[in-house]
Amino acid sequence: MNEEEAIFVMGKALSELRNSGEDLSTKRVRVGKSWVLPDELADAYDKHFPPGPRRHKQLTDKISIYEMVNDWDCRGEPVGLRISHCGRSIDVLKKAEVFRCNNQAYKEKIKTSLCNRYDVIDGDWDAFIIDKVDETISMMRTRFRIDSSTFCEEVPIAGSNTTFVNGMQPWGEGCIGRSYFPFVKFDKFWTVWNGYVEFRKRQIAELRSLG
Repeated sequence: MNEEEAIFVMGKALSELRNSGEDLSTKRVRVGKSWVLPDELADAYDKHFPPGPRRHKQLTDKISIYEMVNDWDCRGEPVGLRISHCGRSIDVLKKAEVFRCNNQAYKEKIKTSLCNRYDVIDGDWDAFIIDKVDETISMMRTRFRIDSSTFCEEVPIAGSNTTFVNGMQPWGEGCIGRSYFPFVKFDKFWTVWNGYVEFRKRQIAELRSLG
């Protein structure tokens, strides 16, 4: 990737991440023949497109506990999650098809951001981000049925906001999740999400009718 491409691709992502209150990595990245700091790429992008007011990073000591909800034997049935948050139970994912069977390895698919604000749940069908400060949830990857024989797999996009979740990965700091879908209060999430799915089904039906 040459310098111009890096500024308008990587620099944009890094600028948005920094503007949302996250601290950028101090590890240099390769751009052409040079090694530059992520902050330098973000600064270069901001010269072309000045960012809006920066939000302060919201650290939190809140911890959410995730437990599988499964009324069947492990035979491939869908399994949801019960969330224990600040002493109360949250059932937003209790009836969701998060995992395919009751396997304790599911804990390896739940990661927490460096600032502890976000939890990323990398499910077998859908992937979610939990915001423990605002107590909201977003969808970052999904798979839903179009008809009896067709599924749609996509990154849902709605609105203009992008949320990057920075965390630790085996090779160092990096983005463990990003969402292009709004964060919604737990009790309103499925109403908003089901409306999005119905909208996408209509769009896809119209596109298929063109053939």
